[in-house]
Amino acid sequence: MISAQARWLRLFLLGSSFFYPLYWTSQFVVFTLPALLRAVLFHLPLNMLEVSFLSSHASVSGETMASVRVEVLVVAIVFAGLVYAFRGFEFVAGAMGIALLGQAALLPFLSGILQRESASFAAVLGVLVAFGIFCAGLRGILKLVASRTLSSRLASIGMTFVLPEVLFWLALRLRYPFFDWRFLALMLGPLVLAAIVTCLLPWKRFEQLPQDKAPPRATEILAGAVLAILFGTGIALSSRALERTREAESRAVLESLPAVPANAPYPKVFSQRGVNFTAEYPAVYGSEGAREMLRRLPAYGINAIALVPYGFASEKEPRVRGWNTRWESDDGVRQLARVAHSLGMKVLLKPQLWTGRGNPGDISFPSAERRAQWFAQYEVFLEHYARLATEIHADVFCIGVELEKMTQYEAEWRWLIARARELYPGPLTYAANSGAEFEHIKFWDALDFIGLDEYYPLPDDLSTDGVVAKIETVQRKFARPVVFTEAGFASLADTNRQPWAESGHAIDTELQARCYEAISSAFSGKPWFAGMYWWKVGTDGGGGPKDGSHTPWGKPAMGVVQRWYAKPAG
Repeated sequence: MISAQARWLRLFLLGSSFFYPLYWTSQFVVFTLPALLRAVLFHLPLNMLEVSFLSSHASVSGETMASVRVEVLVVAIVFAGLVYAFRGFEFVAGAMGIALLGQAALLPFLSGILQRESASFAAVLGVLVAFGIFCAGLRGILKLVASRTLSSRLASIGMTFVLPEVLFWLALRLRYPFFDWRFLALMLGPLVLAAIVTCLLPWKRFEQLPQDKAPPRATEILAGAVLAILFGTGIALSSRALERTREAESRAVLESLPAVPANAPYPKVFSQRGVNFTAEYPAVYGSEGAREMLRRLPAYGINAIALVPYGFASEKEPRVRGWNTRWESDDGVRQLARVAHSLGMKVLLKPQLWTGRGNPGDISFPSAERRAQWFAQYEVFLEHYARLATEIHADVFCIGVELEKMTQYEAEWRWLIARARELYPGPLTYAANSGAEFEHIKFWDALDFIGLDEYYPLPDDLSTDGVVAKIETVQRKFARPVVFTEAGFASLADTNRQPWAESGHAIDTELQARCYEAISSAFSGKPWFAGMYWWKVGTDGGGGPKDGSHTPWGKPAMGVVQRWYAKPAG
C-alpha cells in the first residue's frame, strides 16, 4: 500500500512532467491557430508569427482585439469538444490540456475588462464560458486522481495542476526579474479560483469514485518528462529558424525603401507635429500592420513620430536589461524609421524603462554604491540606443524618460549626455515628468531641447495660464526650445484633473478633444515651442468612441490634431 505522501509526490511529478508541452500547446491553439486558419482559408497575409519558449502568437492584417477574442473562444470550445468526443478526458494529460486551454482563453477577456477596453456583456459572457472550460478540465483531473473527500480533491488538484503551474511561473520570475506581476495575477488568480470552485461543486459522480485511486505509474511520469524535453528542443529549433526568416524579411523591407544618406544634416530646430507611435499587439514593430498604420498618419498633418522601445528595470536591484524585445525590436525600429523618412516624417527615438509596476519614477538608489551600479547599467542601455539612433538617422534622440528620482544626480546625467554625443551626432532631449522633475532638473543647458511629458492638470474651465507660466519659467532660465515628448489626456470624464490616469471615470471623448484644443491653442504660437508628440497612436489602430484610453485615434481629438497640425508653421 503506497503512502499518502508518495501518492501526492507522484501526482505532482505527473503534472509537472506534462505541464510545459500542454501549456505551450494551449497557447498555440488559442493565440496562433486562429490566425493561421484565417490566413490559409481567406488568403490573408500574416501580420506576425512568433514562436518562443513561453508561447506562440500570430496575427493577420485587419485583425482587431475584438475579433481575436471571438476567435479565441470559438477555438477553445471546438477543441474542448474534440477532446471530449475522442475520450481525452480519460487521461490526466487530456484533462490538464482542457484546463490550460480554458485558462489561456480567459486572458484576452480579463485583460480587456481590466483595461476598460471591453467591459461589455459579450466580454463577461466570454469570461464565463472560458472559465467553464477551465473548470471542466479540472473536473476531469478529479475524476481520474481524486478521492471523495473535499481535502483529497483540493490536494489532488493542487499537486497535479496548481503547484506545477505556480512553480513554473515563479521560475520564470526568477529567470526574468522584470516579469510583470500583474500578468502573473491574471494567470494565477483564476487558477486558484477555478480550483476552489471545482472542488466545492457537488459533481454527481464523486460518489462513484473509489476511496483511493491508484497513483500514477513511473512509466507515465517518465513519458511526460521525455515529451517535455523533446517538445522544448523542437520549440527552440523552430524559434531559431523563424528568427532567421524574420531577419531576411527585415532586410528585404529595408532594401525596398530609400535610406537617409549618412552625411545628411540634423536640423537643430524644426516644427515637430508628432505622435508617440507605440507597439501594440498584434501589430508589433516590424510587422506589416505597423507599417501600414504608419502610412496613414501623414493625412492628419503628422510630420514626426516617436518610436518607443522598452528596456526593463528593477525597482529593488540596480539592473537594466532586456531590451530589443520582439514587440519593439531593433529591426522593427529600423523598418519604421525607414518608412517614416520615406514619407517625409521625422523620427524621435525615445527608449524608456519599464518596471514591474510600469513607473520608472519609482526607481531610486540613495546608496552611492548601488546608484553607481545602476548608472553603469543604464549607460549600456543608452549606448545601445544611441548607436541605433545614429544608424537609423533619428532626427532627435531622447536620453531618458521620467526617471524622476534619478535625475537629481546632475553629474551622472552630464556624463551620460557627453557619452550620448560621442555616439550620436544629432539633437538630444530628455523626457521629464510634469511637475517637480521638469521644474528642478539642472542639466537642461547640456541638451538641445527641454523635453516635457506634459500631464499638468487643468482646471474645469481648461485654462492653461498656470501651465504656460510653469513651462515658460524653465524655458527662460535655460534658453532652450521646449518639446512635449509626450502630451495626452484619456477620453474619460475629469481627465483634465488627472491627465495621466486611464481608469475610474466614464468615457468622455468630447472632453478629451476640448483638452487637446486647449493645449494646442496655448502653445502652438509660442516662439520657443518646438512641437509635441501626443500620447499615443498604437500600431494596431486601436481606439474609437468606446475606448477610454489616451489614444485619440478614432475619436474627436484626432480631428483637433489634424486641424492644428495642418496650420502653417510660424
